[in-house]
Amino acid sequence: MLDSKNIPSEIQESIVETINQQLIKRGFPQVTIKHNKNDRYPELDIISEEFNTVPVIMKSIRIENNGGSINNKTKIILRDGDEVEVPYLSIWIPVHVSYNHFGGGSNGTGLFGYSCEIREDNKERIYIFTENISG
Repeated sequence: MLDSKNIPSEIQESIVETINQQLIKRGFPQVTIKHNKNDRYPELDIISEEFNTVPVIMKSIRIENNGGSINNKTKIILRDGDEVEVPYLSIWIPVHVSYNHFGGGSNGTGLFGYSCEIREDNKERIYIFTENISG
């Protein structure tokens, strides 16, 4: 069963693949993903290697998420003509670019948001994704 603290690797790989496709479209490097299983606020953390621009205008730049969430939810769906309550995961990852200044200090800005709902189809043993990119 899907749970905010137990996200299968194939789901994580699909999420990072979608995020990386969006980053490539925008001219940014790819990221890796790590499941943070914090008891209170589980989330998927993304981060890139540090990079820079030519000409160099910042000390360092990287892609990461600025927060995010994984929530266990339920919704009603029709299955074989009956209304059934099914559990699903709702995932939100705000993709952010952060940069460090030469004189100290740092700043950043949001690039886009990734969200998805994932539920398990117990009959077929597959995961059903509904993905959305905002921004």
